[in-house]
Parts: sequence; structure tokens; C-alpha cells
Amino acid sequence: LRTLDRMRISDEEHSGAQAAFARKRLYYNMRIKMSKRNATDAIRYCKGLHEEHSASIRNELEVAARSLRRIGGRARAREQNPQKALILEADEGTESSDQRSAERRLREAQAELADAATALDALKRGIRGDEDAWIRSLRLELQSGGNVRMEPSVPSRDLWAKQVRELVSSRFR
Repeated sequence: LRTLDRMRISDEEHSGAQAAFARKRLYYNMRIKMSKRNATDAIRYCKGLHEEHSASIRNELEVAARSLRRIGGRARAREQNPQKALILEADEGTESSDQRSAERRLREAQAELADAATALDALKRGIRGDEDAWIRSLRLELQSGGNVRMEPSVPSRDLWAKQVRELVSSRFR
């Protein structure tokens, strides 16, 4: 440990600097644990929302499946009892449109379930990626003894970030 808070330290100040660095290590480890906990909480919350959404879609699937079973049951009943089938022939047009509608609802619900699962996976990957990036930046700050700071910013909002971006782009063209 030769530099602390951007200042060179002498041999006499070395033990004090080590104590300061130990406090910083404790601080950064606490922030790393907090970021892991926050990411886990966010994923847990997203899973809960996903389960609620999936449950409502599964209800729609069950309704469509019941409709298809009921239509199939009527068709089998007509095949088994041809005398009543003559009476029910007028209902065949509406029954076939009901069947097409139920099949369409079934396909849409299945596609929505698949889309929701894909969205949840992408969201989890994004949260874990952000968590990993944040932890890497905290570890870099710790390794530098707090001399290098990693701060998230938006160049349109933060003037200093815009100036840093312009400086780096002008130097490395």
C-alpha cells in the first residue's frame, strides 16, 4: 500500500493507511453484498409478477381447452346418435366458428406464455449482468484503495460525464 486517497504515504503513515484500507474493504464488501441482495430481491419480485401473469394466462388456456373438449364431445355425440344429429345440424356452423375461435385463443395463450418466459429470462440476464458490472466496478475501486471512482452517469444530465466523454474521444481519435 503506497497510495491512499490519491496521496503517497510514508512508512510512518503505513499502519494508519492499512487501517483505513481495512475500513474501505469492509465498506466495499458491504456494498457488494447489498448489490447482490438487491439483485436477488429484484429477480424474486419479477418471478412473482411472472407467476401471477402466467396463472391468468393458464386460466385462459383452461377455458379454451374446455371449449374444445365440449365441442369435441358434441361431435362424438352426433356420431353416436345420428337421429339427433339431424336436429343439431343447424348448430354446426356456429360450432365450427366456436372451435376456430377456441383454437385461436389456445394458440395465442400458448404464445403469450412462451413470450412471458422469454421476457423473464432476458430480464434475469439483464439484472445479473448489471449486478456483475456493478460488483466489478466496486472491486476496482477497492483495489485502487478508493483512488479510482466508478460513478454511473448520463452525459445529457451530468456535465462532468459529457466533458469526460469529449476528452476521451478527442484523445483517441
